Amino acid sequence: MISDRLFYYPLYQSIEQYIQYADLTKSPVYVYKFDFDSPVTIKMLSKEYSVFHAVDILYLYSQETLGIPLLTVDAQMSGYYVDAMATFAQTG
Repeated sequence: MISDRLFYYPLYQSIEQYIQYADLTKSPVYVYKFDFDSPVTIKMLSKEYSVFHAVDILYLYSQETLGIPLLTVDAQMSGYYVDAMATFAQTG
């Protein structure tokens, strides 16, 4: 898929180069892949794609802002994602 070639391959190349030279105890590297295929939010935004670049940003904000009821799986994922990002911000 084109997104794999454009995003993942260069990312992994950069990480491989970084870990060869960096002191990972002082400057660790973190990577995550957001691949939640939403039955609601993503389908509202794109009829052609499932998960696309930067869609994770939508999950950092209130799903109600997008008109999605709080009881959907999207709202649940938003809660998980916000918790994960907050934990990462606190602990690395």
